[in-house]
Amino acid sequence: MTPFFDCASLQKIIKINNKNGLLRNSFISCATDMINKNIFIIIFCLSCINTAFGQSNSYPKSIVDRSLTLPENKWEISPFLYKGRDYDIIMPVIFMNYGLTDKVQLRPIGISYLVFNSKQSELSLSSDFGFWYSTSGGFGSKVRVATTNLFRFKTNLALKSEFSFTYINNSGDEGLENISVSLNPILKVNDDFDSMLKIIFVQSYSYYEDISLDSAVKKRITENNIKFELGGWYHLLGDVDLFSFLILNDSNSNKDYIIGANWRF
Repeated sequence: MTPFFDCASLQKIIKINNKNGLLRNSFISCATDMINKNIFIIIFCLSCINTAFGQSNSYPKSIVDRSLTLPENKWEISPFLYKGRDYDIIMPVIFMNYGLTDKVQLRPIGISYLVFNSKQSELSLSSDFGFWYSTSGGFGSKVRVATTNLFRFKTNLALKSEFSFTYINNSGDEGLENISVSLNPILKVNDDFDSMLKIIFVQSYSYYEDISLDSAVKKRITENNIKFELGGWYHLLGDVDLFSFLILNDSNSNKDYIIGANWRF
């Protein structure tokens, strides 16, 4: 799993719930603490189960050699822990992906389609939808569309680029729009480890009503931001990867952390 998911959306959901203290109740605290202590045991068990059933020799081990979509009838489960900036909690999250065909991949309330693929380059289109509810912010929704290109320079080096548009809306808000462009070089260090550096250019638009005049006027605020994601994947026996990423934001000195695993079967 690469961090293609929209961290800004996850942070917004956490912020909405934090206003009402929902994520700080005892149930979430106990569940989070239990997962934090046992995530490596969970990952080890997944690896043992997968190894017992045998390793898929047809699926590439390195991220550099993998297609943008999963092969037909292959599942990928990705449990991970997310620590966002400005928050004192760790969010446990699980993503699931399924290869409906070699070119169509189903994602959590989303889909990816492999438009073009060759030995050196690939192009895919994807869309995602998200919904949530909180007692303080009401209903919220997210729509994201993206195009992704993967180009392999050598057997151990690839460059992934992505252009995406995201719209986030909460009840009572005017909405938030994000346009992002990312460049993501991936290096196969050896047979067991891949590393990557992702640079993301984000332009955000938020709207508000200026009521200082006789009639309310909708105005737009534009913000530009650059993010950096640094991390890598360690490939265990079978179809199991461990991954860890550090996300830096140029607007502040705080950091986001992600650690988890991918399990394919």
